[in-house]
Amino acid sequence: MYTKFYGLEQMPFSISPDTSLYVNLPSHNHCMELMKFAIESGEGFLKITGDVGTGKTILCRKILHYLKRCKSEVSAEIEPVSIQKSEVKQKNKVAVNAGGQYSSGTIQVKSSIKDWVNEYINIPNQEKTLKQQEEQNKYVCVYIPNPTLSKRGLFRLLAKELKVDISDHITVEVLIERVHAKILNLNLTHSSVVILIDEAQSLPEETLEALRLITNFETETHKLVQVILMGQSELDELLNQHRFRQLRQRITFSFHLDSLTVAQTKQYIMHRLGRCGYNSTGIFTEKQFHLIHKYSKGIPRMINVLCHKCLLYAFSQNRKKLQNTDIKLAIYDDELFEQPSYQSAFYYSIFGLMTLSIFTLALWYNFIV
Repeated sequence: MYTKFYGLEQMPFSISPDTSLYVNLPSHNHCMELMKFAIESGEGFLKITGDVGTGKTILCRKILHYLKRCKSEVSAEIEPVSIQKSEVKQKNKVAVNAGGQYSSGTIQVKSSIKDWVNEYINIPNQEKTLKQQEEQNKYVCVYIPNPTLSKRGLFRLLAKELKVDISDHITVEVLIERVHAKILNLNLTHSSVVILIDEAQSLPEETLEALRLITNFETETHKLVQVILMGQSELDELLNQHRFRQLRQRITFSFHLDSLTVAQTKQYIMHRLGRCGYNSTGIFTEKQFHLIHKYSKGIPRMINVLCHKCLLYAFSQNRKKLQNTDIKLAIYDDELFEQPSYQSAFYYSIFGLMTLSIFTLALWYNFIV
């Protein structure tokens, strides 16, 4: 669209949760550090809340990437070693003796040809390697972006992610037992399960109660499952119900994502532009940063929408620098934004003049009569 016009490599203000454009703002940074600490210390329950568009989903993706890096660091030691075919040819020739044993110089192996070749050229057994990788995983992550699941649906999803054999005909009780057994086995290999639920304010009450049962999976020293709930402010209202008081007591850490300040809004915009390859002179003025913050209310998603439309309007007029009118047009074009106050004042003035005129005419009419 306008990427080449502004010298950009990609769209800087897409509303999709692209972690490559993540901005390390103070509120988001504190939230990330809190999640890392809670997971690494084995805390049972963590709750993250924030208004719509404050960046909860991108934080979900960031913490998932972090957990994957933790797993890859552990399993990197057992990756197979590659070897060139020419190196194999340089080895001593293999001869078969009368007893069916394979010899190469002083090496003697009493196994199948496949196993001997794997050992001879230093290629680990694939099945053993995969098993070791599974056992070496530090975290097993279960990400639930759509929390509108029943109790049975929640445990079936957990069973699927944990690679538990399930059948459509088993009861919920048997399903829970198998999931619990799998989690215990993972604990024996020093792996912990992390359940990350986005849009948690939409959880049915029955499913939320099932999560409390999951937090009962524990040993004498630590929790076997850690749960991170991410949701809007309605999540607090849901958890404040009397029936969820036990679950509420298990929440060890809570964090609320704040909207951005003017300075953070500027940092957010310029960081995303820079990550997308923008290296020209300022496309936004200081006043425009204030206007964008005012009408977006410091919410990252609304900043993205507003900046995208501003760049689009300037592009349509072949301008590489924004004007204040571009921001006004973007605000008028979207009903999500609160209209400028001077527009409301204008209509109030017109209404006041009309009211005064009618009142004056009424007095004049009464005076004539």
